[in-house]
Amino acid sequence: MGFFLSILYLVTYYLTPVAIFGSFADYRIELIIAAFLLIVSLPALNESFIFKTPQSLALIGLGAATFFSVVFGMHWAGGGLPAFLQFIPNAFAYFLVCVHCNSIKRLRILVLMMLLVCLFVIAHGAIDLQHTVPVSTDQAENGDVPPENISPYFLGMSNSANQWFYRLKGLGEIDDPNDFAQLIVCVLPLVFIFWSPEKTLRNFLFVLLPVSALLYGAYLTHSRGAIMALLAMVFVATRRRLGTVPSLLIVGALFAAASALHVAGGRDILSRLAKIAQLFGARACNYSRLIHCSVWDSVRCRTMQVKPPTTHSWSARRSLELSDCTSGPCSCFLQ
Repeated sequence: MGFFLSILYLVTYYLTPVAIFGSFADYRIELIIAAFLLIVSLPALNESFIFKTPQSLALIGLGAATFFSVVFGMHWAGGGLPAFLQFIPNAFAYFLVCVHCNSIKRLRILVLMMLLVCLFVIAHGAIDLQHTVPVSTDQAENGDVPPENISPYFLGMSNSANQWFYRLKGLGEIDDPNDFAQLIVCVLPLVFIFWSPEKTLRNFLFVLLPVSALLYGAYLTHSRGAIMALLAMVFVATRRRLGTVPSLLIVGALFAAASALHVAGGRDILSRLAKIAQLFGARACNYSRLIHCSVWDSVRCRTMQVKPPTTHSWSARRSLELSDCTSGPCSCFLQ
């Protein structure tokens, strides 16, 4: 019961109650699910590993930092509580994963849920791209609807050449192209948990096709941070087999291709990288890792504590190896 409600809550949280329940969303169904889920989860709290991981302490620190950064950093005494209330759903997701995701089977269901959320948004974006979003700058500027509000799943903006282009986004918590791109980059390596050696058809249907769809969605976001995160992921995934220098050459070639094909929507990728390095530096990588990877770190901790069946041990280990590249520099580049 608790795990099922957790999946329902997370789907509602990412896709918004209106998209899931329609007009019934006015009855605060998401809040009702969260309250009932909290009651159901309390008996299982002692058996979970939530009190044994450093991520739990880090999450408490992030909650305090969220509150005090607004109170002291922005000099706004009344803004601390609203900021902390916005932080609670993220902490609640971490709590649910720690308490209810206690087996490989549940881990796969969780990853599948996140994958379907991404595919749902990508599918909506692909449909709107064919029927709603203008295909040229002139159509965007001469339309009846402001070009930045042409679709709820796209954000319109102009590049350095004053040309309109459109970036895929979700709704609710992922109502930003960079946030949705971050979600894609986090989910992408976890999809490899469905990989099974010597099963070509299964790997093609349940791993390669979803990964291709996720990469297409990342392209539609035109997120420069996602580009850098994916390049870092390629480097981490290939360095052990090919070596450092060949991996750097591959990353350099992919970077050149992304720049030549205007994957970032006609914006300069290097300027974004320089700005990130200037503003955040090395410490921001650690801070951003704590923010964006706390939930997935708990997933990895749970997976390593469970002893999976022999037939699934390779795919689980491979997924964990690839998911490590969502930490550190990848999350920093996304931020």
